[in-house]
Amino acid sequence: PVGKDRRRMLKEPHAYILGLPLNETSPEASPLVVWEGSHIIMAEAFQKAFEGHDPQGWNKIDVTEIYQAMRKKVFETCRRVTVHALPGEAYVLHRLALHGVAPWVKGAVAPEQGRMIAYLRPELADLSQWPFLT
Repeated sequence: PVGKDRRRMLKEPHAYILGLPLNETSPEASPLVVWEGSHIIMAEAFQKAFEGHDPQGWNKIDVTEIYQAMRKKVFETCRRVTVHALPGEAYVLHRLALHGVAPWVKGAVAPEQGRMIAYLRPELADLSQWPFLT
């Protein structure tokens, strides 16, 4: 989100999200959650939002209302999946998949420093492909 009003704009056009667990935790220790199929819903909405605009200007287009409406649709229609991994494992998310972190559940087990996961979001080489499923 951008600014005090937390507007949504395409400021970091990444190719995908790679998660690498750095320590061992129980599945209840604020795991990643992702909504299955959400990338399809988001792709359709963003394709319409950016259609007819120069990709170099996409970072100035406010997609807050579109994002919020699609997020609501995703929550209503897509299954939430919990993703838990251990050090030595990894997960990759489509750049448009709606995702977040579940709350820490009482009794969750983690090292003293808490749950640690390194997330990498490499920049997409061809910006014009960002709203598509490729």
